[in-house]
Amino acid sequence: ASKEAAQAMLSRIYLYMSGTYDSPNTEYAQLAVEYADKVINSGKYSLLPRDQFMIYNTFIPENNAETIFAIKRV
Repeated sequence: ASKEAAQAMLSRIYLYMSGTYDSPNTEYAQLAVEYADKVINSGKYSLLPRDQFMIYNTFIPENNAETIFAIKRV
């Protein structure tokens, strides 16, 4: 796992903690955005074009620019 993988996980956790539409927690929502931005702006990951995304599951994680965190089972 990398620093960016940990930041992506934190972003997801803060997103879950950010409440609901009727009862939002803006502090956690802002933290979710901040950590997601850190991962996006790191330059280590990018979205795949549509044709490659359609065969996403055939790529090994090490050669996939979209995979932030993966568990490889052998």
